[in-house]
Amino acid sequence: MVVGASLPAATARSNSSPATLMSPAQARQLVIGCGVQAHRVSVSFEREWQEDIIWIAQNNSSLPKAKLACLARASLRSIYYVQFRDQAEQKQYGLIYERIEYQAEVSQARQWLAERRRLSTLPLPKKGAPLASYAKAVETFCGVKAGSLLVARGDDFITYTENGLGRITPNGIEAGAATDKQFECVSKATSAADLRSSGIHFGFVGNAANEAR
Repeated sequence: MVVGASLPAATARSNSSPATLMSPAQARQLVIGCGVQAHRVSVSFEREWQEDIIWIAQNNSSLPKAKLACLARASLRSIYYVQFRDQAEQKQYGLIYERIEYQAEVSQARQWLAERRRLSTLPLPKKGAPLASYAKAVETFCGVKAGSLLVARGDDFITYTENGLGRITPNGIEAGAATDKQFECVSKATSAADLRSSGIHFGFVGNAANEAR
């Protein structure tokens, strides 16, 4: 899914997808099944985001957390974003969605590794050890040259090296440090490690990554 920068409280969609893509009508019914009144639920194609969004209209009372959690799981299952017209309710839902999506990502990554009989040897960050050592262990685990793809910024952040994902040259695009399969392995390995539980963040932060050097 392509997410516009202005999509409120949205996070990157999990890599998993349903076996059969749901229609907007089916996704709407899934949302209604969470206990939301049918007249409050609509689907519209948002040109800015280039996708169908399930909207929930404002109401006099907010939905309880259990229903918001149900909506988050419905969104992940259907691959349609759910958005509230009420910004306060959207904020509360967004926090629940992010937590459930992250938990699902960790679980799916561990399943992916288990299916390949690699979960038992998954490298994990060690308390007191340099974060750079963990980053290199992940690269080695996935068959990537140590230090070529990942770099640690301090003790709590891992990102990609400057040219790790490839770069544009006068002669075209230069390949990155990892093949597609190796990159997938790195993504699954870092997700399965549940880095957040260790206070570690992984990903892009734009200019912030440079400022952390």
